Amino acid sequence: MRPKFSEFSYGYSVTRELELLAKLALGGVSAPPMLPSLKAEKDLGFDVGVLTVRLAIFVQFKLGEYVSRAAPGSPTWPYLGKEHYRVRIDTSDHQFLALLDLEKRGVHKGRPLLVMYTAPAFWTRETFWMHYSADEVLQHSYGFAPSDLPCDGQEHHRVVTADHSMNGVLSELREVQDRLERQTLDAEFRQLAEYRGTEFSLVSLEQQLRAACASAGIAQLGQLDALDAPDRGVWDQIQVWSQMLEVVPLIWYEGATADPGSSDRG
Repeated sequence: MRPKFSEFSYGYSVTRELELLAKLALGGVSAPPMLPSLKAEKDLGFDVGVLTVRLAIFVQFKLGEYVSRAAPGSPTWPYLGKEHYRVRIDTSDHQFLALLDLEKRGVHKGRPLLVMYTAPAFWTRETFWMHYSADEVLQHSYGFAPSDLPCDGQEHHRVVTADHSMNGVLSELREVQDRLERQTLDAEFRQLAEYRGTEFSLVSLEQQLRAACASAGIAQLGQLDALDAPDRGVWDQIQVWSQMLEVVPLIWYEGATADPGSSDRG
């Protein structure tokens, strides 16, 4: 049974919550969401890209199906014997291969990558509304990476039972990680966000600085013009940004506690 809401509505909800998560844990978003056209999506493989200060997240939305005892002819029911949700992925499809290739790159514009499919583990419109109102659509979804599936050119079902006792892949029955399970998600975000490659450090520190300045209401800082000086080495730039990131919270604190009638931001 197909969910009683559209993939567009589900995708919007997931994107909204990813941006909320970015603000809480990943330094904020650094650009508007990347939403490719339907034609471009087939080549790129993803429905949305959310670029945060510390991480680049690319997601392909799937509505999937809800399977109950009322569908005894289901190809997955005999294996599970209980209510479950499933998504069918054709690993010979160009969209899957494009998403797998993106995952293998590991880095996007200096940021570590998180690439995954997401699908709802609910199917009624009323449940969707309830989760949307509580900002819990992601919490009640299941996620998996392209690399979780055998790349053998065959169709496979990603399944999760309604009681979450089984997460797996059929036709090759094997347990896989739920990429959206709370502890897994937190650990993966933390691991990726703590990555300290030179290229990532260079980009993220600049993004953090500019985001901090913007949130503090600072239009300009004299040192910003020096960040792109051609004679400044990589580690010199990182040192400058690191020093300035220590200064920005102080500037923001002084600005927040200044006389409301004053235009001086520190």
